[in-house]
Amino acid sequence: MERYGGCTDCFVPQEWCNRWEARVDEAGKELGGWKARGNGAEKCKFMDLILGGLAINHIKAGYTKGLRARMQAQGLDLERDDELLRYFGQKVTWGGLKTWVILKEFWL
Repeated sequence: MERYGGCTDCFVPQEWCNRWEARVDEAGKELGGWKARGNGAEKCKFMDLILGGLAINHIKAGYTKGLRARMQAQGLDLERDDELLRYFGQKVTWGGLKTWVILKEFWL
């Protein structure tokens, strides 16, 4: 997974996940980016949502065929786990959110 594409536990954008908060200076001015909230022990409220959605997508008619085509367009092979992870882990800006391809695939 590319760095800073979302929460590494639940895969949603950091701005949606309760584990993260915006980085600010002492005056409260936003510095850009995100940091773990508190001591980092906060549990994600979206845990397993994205991976569960992808599992359901795989049983939908035509989803795997479309996924294969999207991956092949990048020279990647759906049958290779390392290439599937590389595809899902690409950082993208989608709908104004910085996230990973895995979230976009969840919504298809």
